[in-house]
Amino acid sequence: MSNIYKYKEDIDEISQVCDCPNSEYFQFEEKTAFRFVFEDSEHPHNFLPPAKIKPKRYLDKSPTEVCEGLGLSLYGKKYGARQKFEELSATFKNFKKVIGTHLAKGNIVKEDGHITEEDEITHFDMYEFESADLAPKFKVIEEL
Repeated sequence: MSNIYKYKEDIDEISQVCDCPNSEYFQFEEKTAFRFVFEDSEHPHNFLPPAKIKPKRYLDKSPTEVCEGLGLSLYGKKYGARQKFEELSATFKNFKKVIGTHLAKGNIVKEDGHITEEDEITHFDMYEFESADLAPKFKVIEEL
């Protein structure tokens, strides 16, 4: 398995001006994770980070914000994902059209990439390695 990041060129460019991804990533062996997806398992946005879904949104962002936008948003607990989904869908009118309408659950392993620590609502970012294929590891568990 290769430890080269997906979006390596973007990350290499940003790392010249900031610590991207943060060198203090969290070590893990295996972890259950939740992610917003579309019911269609082939939807192109299901496993893309925000900076790749809407790159124009990141043109005027700081290097740190662009770096964070290259991380795949995941949640350690279902309640955290639900809470954030409700908050974001109430705030951004097109959220469900861009990010997803369902919640998927899967298991990630250290060979998939590096992760940040969970925040208070259990959100964390994953910086995937180029060899990672997360789609088959996740199954839709409910509509949001």
